[in-house]
Amino acid sequence: MLPGFAQEQNERADSIIGTKQRLGTEVNRQIGVGRKMSSVVRRLSFLLEDLQSNGLAEEGNATTLGETRNALGGLRNEKIVAARDELSNAREKFQPGKPEVSHPHLTEAGKTIEEIVEELGKIISGANTVLVDDLLVKQIREIIKTEEFMQRQTKQWGIEAYTNKEAAKVDQARLGRAQQAVIDRYGQFFQTLVKARKEAVDEETLSRFGRAELSLLESKPVAHMARAIEQIAQTKAADAVTDQEKALEALREVEKILAAESSGMSDLVEDIAEILADQKDLQQDTIQAEGEVFKSEQSQLEARQLEIGIRIEEVAAEHLPEEATPDTEDPLRDALTEAGEHVTVAAAEINTGNKDGGLKAQRDVIAALEKALAAAEAGADAELGSGDGLSDDGGAGDDGFGDDGFGDDGFGDDGFGDDGFGDDGFG
Repeated sequence: MLPGFAQEQNERADSIIGTKQRLGTEVNRQIGVGRKMSSVVRRLSFLLEDLQSNGLAEEGNATTLGETRNALGGLRNEKIVAARDELSNAREKFQPGKPEVSHPHLTEAGKTIEEIVEELGKIISGANTVLVDDLLVKQIREIIKTEEFMQRQTKQWGIEAYTNKEAAKVDQARLGRAQQAVIDRYGQFFQTLVKARKEAVDEETLSRFGRAELSLLESKPVAHMARAIEQIAQTKAADAVTDQEKALEALREVEKILAAESSGMSDLVEDIAEILADQKDLQQDTIQAEGEVFKSEQSQLEARQLEIGIRIEEVAAEHLPEEATPDTEDPLRDALTEAGEHVTVAAAEINTGNKDGGLKAQRDVIAALEKALAAAEAGADAELGSGDGLSDDGGAGDDGFGDDGFGDDGFGDDGFGDDGFGDDGFG
């Protein structure tokens, strides 16, 4: 056999093997996608079950979540399976020099995958509204918090300007830059709000985003913040504080519209419910991991369990005040503490390969989290009944610089920028 011909035959054989391997990889990829989708569907089912059993279906956007779960389940059971089977058939029927044998299967697989991508886009568009909703509330609250801090700094700066005018000049420019930084953050928030309103998929969300946008266009908080910069430049601290208060009033009104009756306790309820759903999902995965599969996934299962423990600690630190005395009765704190302790046991048992011990501890984690969720829901109901929410005092108070100082946050060398205020609600 001629050397050139032999080389050609070897390359051809390598190409055949490579093609079949690539098709096999694609088959496995579709199987992996199906598994991941099953996990998401299962987690959504757990979350929906908790929302419905605790009477939080409306607050938790159960309708949208249910539609998302059903749509993903349909994709998993029909489209993903179809794409996998077509790719598998293409691999089995692949013959060198006869592409027409496997080509129809590849064509069908390609069409099905395109349909999957298109439908996933629609699903994400609907679910994304829920995520953007939460993002907007968090952003407006951060802006309010920063502007309240700005107002306190401006007030204290005005007091100090009477006693040390030279020192006040140094902080004058920094205050102006910090106020401009708040305006810039507001600009990003407003653009997100407008985009979210245009992409809203249900009437209630469209109405709420629209009312928030209209409120900002009418109250013009950025105009008040811009005037505050001018007043600071003219050493008119009192006038600047007044403009900042007007901006805060406008921002707080929008926060109320976007939050739609949500409160600190309702946020806590959502956080605990999410952790509980993740813990149930982890328990299910631990149950299904048998024999060698458990050994191969042992470190991953342990890491996920430890991550849940960290999230429990973070939720407690964010939402619960410092404990007054060690003897104070606090069912919510006690339940979260108990959950954290069981998490430690579960992770340790999984680490040593004791699957049964890990599952028992995971059941204890779930029971403790369910107690915490019940306590948080009771607190949210009590908060709603008392009418508590954002205070109307503006949060400015008479605080001075305190221990915060000016710091470096928001006092950089950004200057006022050249962007201007444009037509996106900055008029």
